[in-house]
Amino acid sequence: MDQEKLNKAIILRSMLDTDLNAVSRVLDIKDSVLGDCLKSIVRNDEEFRTKFMQLVHDTYDRLKKEFDEL
Repeated sequence: MDQEKLNKAIILRSMLDTDLNAVSRVLDIKDSVLGDCLKSIVRNDEEFRTKFMQLVHDTYDRLKKEFDEL
């Protein structure tokens, strides 16, 4: 295994063991831990980053629409 693959494997293992596990327990963990885990996933997984940002934009648009209707 070359160095690049090894580094990617280490990042993926960390995201699986630490970050995604913590995020899955979102209601039970401290805000700073949640933020750090999300930041790590967003930095290291382009597909997650794209989908997460789309979710953020969709949520913003939905809440703005609800607010405007009030």
